[in-house]
Amino acid sequence: MRFLVALAIVFCSCLAAATEPLVAVAANLAPPVKTLAEDFARESGTRVRINVGSSGDLLRQILHGARYEIYIAADADYTARAQAEKLTVGEPALLGLANLGAFIPRKSTLAAATDLATLGRMLSAGNYRRIAMANPDVAPFGTAAQQSLRRMGVWAAERDRVIMGENLAQTVQFTLAGGVDAGFISESYALLPEVAAQGRFLPIPGDWHDPLAQTMVLLNGAGDGARAFFTYLRSDAAQELLSRSGYTVPAP
Repeated sequence: MRFLVALAIVFCSCLAAATEPLVAVAANLAPPVKTLAEDFARESGTRVRINVGSSGDLLRQILHGARYEIYIAADADYTARAQAEKLTVGEPALLGLANLGAFIPRKSTLAAATDLATLGRMLSAGNYRRIAMANPDVAPFGTAAQQSLRRMGVWAAERDRVIMGENLAQTVQFTLAGGVDAGFISESYALLPEVAAQGRFLPIPGDWHDPLAQTMVLLNGAGDGARAFFTYLRSDAAQELLSRSGYTVPAP
């Protein structure tokens, strides 16, 4: 009898997992999307499973057959590539534009930098240990950071003093762990209380780098739960949360 009960529990657990949509989420969007998934679960009764990574790594997984039902990337080029490979259902949808900035930890040797001009001069002088950014090969925020450093005139000379995270979440960890004097991260992470308390965020103008268009698309095989969550992410409530989280959302 105990065996049959245990077997039933395992069966029900597997069935529940099979009906819970699996969503691939670019790391910068993880905090708000996790909150939205919790809100959606309370309202609909459908739990959403989330896997976080860089846009490039997640796309590679999708190309190799990962069974995601929604792909949310930090750059429209990535969802366009999934669409070009005929892996999607319908058109990609814009969630909003993300904002990049330089986060200066309180104990940083760059703590005196209160604006980007000062930061650029201090970086050019070389009076720092390391800076952190996401890997531009797989993370759009890394590409944007690289472009911004070039705009500041310091990228060519300082590449050997850059530590790269495989995604934005890891970049934030590097930035706050000590040994890094500035990290190029998203405003969404900088607004988190546990991050904001540890330093200063200097927003970078959007025209310093390519647009960070946060884009999502349904993938082949997406079920009803995934489609409902996709619709929920475009709701007024979701857009309001994204706006509070540092994203510039599309006009209604």
